Amino acid sequence: MASGGAHLPAALMNTLHLTFDPSVGSPQTLRERPFLEALLAAAQAAPEWPQWFRSVVVVSAHRQHHTWPALDAASPPILIVALGDENGQVRPELRARGAALLQSYVSTHHKPGPPVLRLPLGPGPATAPPVSVPWAERSVDVAFLGHLHARRWDFARSLNAVRPVFRHLPDRALPLVRPWALQHVSAAPFRFHIQWTRRFGNGIDHPTYLSLLAQTRIALVPRGFKQIETFRHHEAARAGCVMVGAPLAPYPVIPGPQHGSLLDRLRALLNAPDTLEQHHRAVQQAWRQHGTPSAVGRFLAAELGRRMSKQPPSP
Repeated sequence: MASGGAHLPAALMNTLHLTFDPSVGSPQTLRERPFLEALLAAAQAAPEWPQWFRSVVVVSAHRQHHTWPALDAASPPILIVALGDENGQVRPELRARGAALLQSYVSTHHKPGPPVLRLPLGPGPATAPPVSVPWAERSVDVAFLGHLHARRWDFARSLNAVRPVFRHLPDRALPLVRPWALQHVSAAPFRFHIQWTRRFGNGIDHPTYLSLLAQTRIALVPRGFKQIETFRHHEAARAGCVMVGAPLAPYPVIPGPQHGSLLDRLRALLNAPDTLEQHHRAVQQAWRQHGTPSAVGRFLAAELGRRMSKQPPSP
C-alpha cells in the first residue's frame, strides 16, 4: 500500500509499497505525484518489470537533504525515485541505498552498480486535464505564461516584449526597470496570450492554465532556469500544442531562432496553417507513443528489465 498520505492505483497496491519521504513535502500537493503513480502502475503491469522490487520510495535529491526516513523504513529491494534537483547530479548516498534509481533532470548513467534512469517531469498535477479543443476551434494562436527570470530576457527580446529604449541594457539591469521595460506582445491579426510572472508558479491557477493550453495552437517552451526540460513541455504536448522553443526529445519541438526575431518565426508558422496542423498531429502522436504515463512506464520497465538481473540483488 502507499504511505505518506498517498493513494496508489489498485494494480500497484497489490505488490509494491510506495512511500513519499518527508523530504518531498506533502504527497497531496506534490506536483509529480499523479504522473508517478500512473507510470508506476503501467511499469508494474509490463512483462519486463522486475517483480522482486518490494518498495518504491520517492525522495528529494536536493543537496540540503541528507537523511531520508522513508528509506530507512522501506523493505529492500528498493526502487528510489529522486525528484527536484535541477543540477541533475546523482547522489552517491542515494544510489547506494537502492536497487535502481529513477531521477528527474539526470542523464542515463551506464556506470557499474545500480542503474540510474532518467525520469521525465511529466505534465504536472492534474489527474483530469481539460479535453483538448479541436484544432480548428482553438481561439489562442500563441501562448506563454511563465517566470521572467534572469536567463529569459533574450527570450523576451526576441518576442519584442522589451521596449526598444531598454533593449540593449544588460540582463542584470533589466529587472530594475522591469515595469517600464516590458511591453505588450502582439502580432495582428493573430491572438497572443503572453504573461510574465515574477516567480515560479506565480500566475493563474493550474486548471485555468491547462484550459488556456487546450485552446492554444502554439505554446512557447523556452528552457528552464538550469535545465532544458520544463513541466510546460509535457503540458503542451498533452494539450496537442505545436511547441516552439527549447528542443526536448521525444517531442517534435520547433527550435526558436538563435538570432533574430522569434515573433517573425511565429508569424511565418501561423501563415502556413496546413503545415502548422501537421506539426500539431506530430505532437499528438509523440505524446501518445512516448509521453503518456503508460508509455513512460512501459519504457522504464523495459529498461529496468534489460539492465537488471532477473534475480533480486543480495541484501
